[in-house]
Amino acid sequence: SAFALDFHAIPYRGEHKTLENHFVPSKGKAQPAILTCFARSIDPPMLCYADADITNADKPDMILQFINYWKQITGIVPDWLYFDSKMTPYKSLHCLNTYPDKKIYFITIRRRGSALIKKLLAVPDTQWKNAVIDTPQRKHQKIKYLDTFVKLNDYKGKCRQIAVRGLGRARPTLFLTNNDEITGREVVLRYTPRNYIENDIGINVNFFHMD
Repeated sequence: SAFALDFHAIPYRGEHKTLENHFVPSKGKAQPAILTCFARSIDPPMLCYADADITNADKPDMILQFINYWKQITGIVPDWLYFDSKMTPYKSLHCLNTYPDKKIYFITIRRRGSALIKKLLAVPDTQWKNAVIDTPQRKHQKIKYLDTFVKLNDYKGKCRQIAVRGLGRARPTLFLTNNDEITGREVVLRYTPRNYIENDIGINVNFFHMD
């Protein structure tokens, strides 16, 4: 019922003029690559979907393609989807609210512009809530979060934003979700397993020498 999704660009070093450029994090730049997409179930952890040779034009609709695929083979749609900010534009996020079968909940990361971060840091510390989370890397980790609703381009209505300090980064991490019922602490805990898919992909890429 819950899935983590991620893109992975496999660099191509040969002479192939038809391949598009995709951003390769290990290189810190865009270069000719084969873009792949993976979906991994959270419980039990299992690779459930993979697609390769994705074009830049395909990227905005990959989440909807996965939902349609899952519905076709199981007859139901996911309850929860977890992905990062590169996965889909805000317009596609709104499609999850109005999917024909039911509203599909998501948690994603918002891009952090300097003006946005400056505005958040200006919020008095008294307005930030304290919480403690347990992750595989850290136990009893103390965080502070600010729970607000924000307006996004091409997203109808307002989206819930959880700004979190104390996750090991200098700037706050911004979570976006369309679920208004769970706590800010639970938003962070629910998103944590999404990072596992990146680790799993990295291990498999090294094993198969795909890079």
